[in-house]
Amino acid sequence: RPLRPENHNVQAAKFDKEAGLWTITCETMEAKEVIIKARVMVCADGAGSGLATKLGIVTTPPDGVCSRQFLEGKTHKFGADGVVFYNKEMLPGYAALFKHPNDQVNFCTYLIPGSPNVKNEDCAKWHEFLEHKDPVVKGYLGPDHRWTEPVRVAGLRLGGVKVSYMDHGILIGD
Repeated sequence: RPLRPENHNVQAAKFDKEAGLWTITCETMEAKEVIIKARVMVCADGAGSGLATKLGIVTTPPDGVCSRQFLEGKTHKFGADGVVFYNKEMLPGYAALFKHPNDQVNFCTYLIPGSPNVKNEDCAKWHEFLEHKDPVVKGYLGPDHRWTEPVRVAGLRLGGVKVSYMDHGILIGD
């Protein structure tokens, strides 16, 4: 039966060339150790991938940063499927709103190096600035919008890594 390891923290991964198998040691949320054998391993844990870093594929920190926060459906004024905003204060970064089929809206900001006024550690600040001060974003959110979650911030890897694959494995994502 397929294993769904979303709530497993990878502790180690070792590839056996002769067997063509990865042995992946994980810890569950309940602190139980789980060993997974796999023919292919996909590192899809973001720009700061802990596993890809341990394996030597990722050797530098993320370049930029992004935020995400979902709006509850029917509490916003957003009618489009998706819109990208370029606020001059945060260029070359940008923000975006994307509507999902359940009418929830994903509000994101993307901070990209290039402006002396924009620092990665200020991502949540820029997210809140756009929510409360940018007239276009504020208008689409509407006065009665409600969030389904707090702001989440994660690193962005711009330009990728030199090599994003390994024997029976690949690194994907931001």
